[in-house]
Amino acid sequence: MRVSIFLRVVIKHEKLLSLTLDTNMMKKIASLFLVMLLVACGDDALVITIPASSSFSYNVPASAVNASQTLEFSDEANIDPGQIFTETAEQIKSIALNKMTYDISGYQNDPAEIELVTIIIESRVSGAVNELARITDLPLLNVQDGLLFEEGNPTSILSATQVASLEATLDNFSAFDLILKVSLNKVIDSDFTIEISWNISAQVEQNTGG
Repeated sequence: MRVSIFLRVVIKHEKLLSLTLDTNMMKKIASLFLVMLLVACGDDALVITIPASSSFSYNVPASAVNASQTLEFSDEANIDPGQIFTETAEQIKSIALNKMTYDISGYQNDPAEIELVTIIIESRVSGAVNELARITDLPLLNVQDGLLFEEGNPTSILSATQVASLEATLDNFSAFDLILKVSLNKVIDSDFTIEISWNISAQVEQNTGG
């Protein structure tokens, strides 16, 4: 009888010890997970993605093109990232280009003759000019959603280097100029408009107040 009671006590003690070890291990795992979560949040900071879209129109007058000996014309738009996003530069961790397109509209030409246009898009920051895209000998027709860049699309015109350059310019969060240049192979019949559009997204850090 005493041996039986002793065995029951030993078995019960071992089960209790095993349960205690499992509980302690789970507490350690939970504590480790909590530490990793706090590190990921960056001191109560939450990173969210905010999309934005913008368009920039350039009117190309036939009179200006035809008066040029080289049949060229250029115009520029001043872009301030601070006007695109309401968040501050300190809140924005990075800005990514998702898609960039061009439209050509308003051109009225003789259907029997198709003019060819070369379109160059450049950025200018503090006097330094960088070419972003070049489309050579494009038939001058009204175009909608001509592709310049789309994430993951192999037909994109912008190279990875050019995309990185534009993103770095946006990340700088200072005003810069987006320059459009056109060159024609012959005189043109009417004015036309080129509109550059992009979809971008900002990684924004927000304090959760925790």
